[in-house]
Amino acid sequence: MRAKFISTAVVAVLIMGIAAQSAFAQGLLGKRYIGFEIGQMTPGDDDIKDVDDSILQLGGGINIPVNPNIDAVVSLSYAKLEGDVEGIDVEATAKGVLGGINYHFTPEQKANPFVGIRVGFVTSEAEASAGGISESEDEDDFAIAVGAGVEIDLSEQVAIRPTIEYDKIDDEDDFIAGVSLSMWFNESVFGRLATSYGFDDGDFSYSAGIGFGF
Repeated sequence: MRAKFISTAVVAVLIMGIAAQSAFAQGLLGKRYIGFEIGQMTPGDDDIKDVDDSILQLGGGINIPVNPNIDAVVSLSYAKLEGDVEGIDVEATAKGVLGGINYHFTPEQKANPFVGIRVGFVTSEAEASAGGISESEDEDDFAIAVGAGVEIDLSEQVAIRPTIEYDKIDDEDDFIAGVSLSMWFNESVFGRLATSYGFDDGDFSYSAGIGFGF
């Protein structure tokens, strides 16, 4: 029963970790690009932290301007947790794909507020085993995220982007605040640093990424 509880709790943490890897945090409104990132999440749940206090996160995204005010966005996310607690071995993964739009209000200004919505699916798998007995939990869930923020140009190459969003995946939901810093190294390549915090679960994530304009 303890293994079953752990595998279920792990799934809940991972699917919200996927939500935190937000397309809203990518930055670069109105730009055509593809980006990739790697990060870590520290779970707020003490039981999950005892299993793995540094969860691997990978992500990718694409941003395509539709017109001066609307960007189409797609994000792919992956998270992996593994460890052991009280003699129970735990391994879990989650994968997500979400797509939607960002509408930004003042594309020609240094401060460009925006709102956005994404929908998609998250698939998660978790297994906890001990003494030759294992319990598993698999889920395929619908996901929706709505958010808002503002992208502020600090210079022609550098932008900062604070955001707030509401994420719901099946019966799990949370408000997530984030901030990212993007910098163009040249006309085609940029780097990005980002962090986010989930208010309900207390999950803290940080990541670094690279992107390519085209």
